[in-house]
Amino acid sequence: MKAENNKPIGLRIRYLMFIDLGCILLAIVLSFVIRYEALISVWPYLRQNWTLFVLAPLIRLPVYYGFRLYRRLWRYASMREFKVIVLAGIAGSVLVFAANFGLLPLLGIYHCPARSILVLEGGLSIAFLGGTRFLLRLLQERMTREDATGLKAFVQNPRRVLIVGAGDAGAMILREMQHNPGLGLQAVGFVDDDPAKLHMRIHGVPVLGTREDIPALAKRCRIDQAIIAMPTASGKAIKDTVAFCKEASVSFKTIPGIYELLDGSVSVSQIRDIQLEDLLRREPIHTDVNGIGRYLGQARVLVTGAGGVPSARSCAARLPPTTPTA
Repeated sequence: MKAENNKPIGLRIRYLMFIDLGCILLAIVLSFVIRYEALISVWPYLRQNWTLFVLAPLIRLPVYYGFRLYRRLWRYASMREFKVIVLAGIAGSVLVFAANFGLLPLLGIYHCPARSILVLEGGLSIAFLGGTRFLLRLLQERMTREDATGLKAFVQNPRRVLIVGAGDAGAMILREMQHNPGLGLQAVGFVDDDPAKLHMRIHGVPVLGTREDIPALAKRCRIDQAIIAMPTASGKAIKDTVAFCKEASVSFKTIPGIYELLDGSVSVSQIRDIQLEDLLRREPIHTDVNGIGRYLGQARVLVTGAGGVPSARSCAARLPPTTPTA
């Protein structure tokens, strides 16, 4: 990668580090204010415990960097990133506590004697760390929406979409639609058979009913397309959903089954037409017709079971003719 391509990343890391540094120092000040219930008269305590203002940033910033908090796209932050933030904050607090009560006394340097100060500082640092990332995500989403306003001019009449399945896959499909208006897809609502999700909202989009309500919803909400977002559903459930869509005269597509989503990612680019394996919910079995033909050459075969007739006919077409015996 070229140096000029790395420059924006370096600037972003630098700015985030300065923000985190300010948040760490602010967390220390607020810890003393809360602990001693004083604002103006807290200055003597701050001056006496100056080592904490040096120790906490020297420990927390490298810990944040070690947890790769400066190498993440916070626009796509999820619970995984939230867990990393909490773990980074706890790790930093443990190291600050250990250094304050273990390392500084050994070096003969004054240390903060109040454990409650360190507990408050740790909690506030985690709150500020998560809060800044949340604000960063909001700003990035807002900038993305503003950049996408130009794309809306090309999509005057987006297709009205009904998402079948109000689970994780459906939520991810919805978010990608919302982040990319240029796709020309507008999510009208969800349908899901879980009664606990009925009338609830996911990213602002309501759960309108169950799969049986698809024909009525298609007419009432002017649905153009249904997207089946149920990667773990059985083949029968997919087949029934397709029947409801056909009854409503609505086009339908699906996302791959769970055996195709081993990486756990779901996106609009994976939406496709219904295939045979979606109804089977397993990998399709491809018969080696040529190999079977060679194995059964010059042999008389009795086929049992109507399900094997198509394969038997394919094999028989490749078998060499045999001479009947008396």
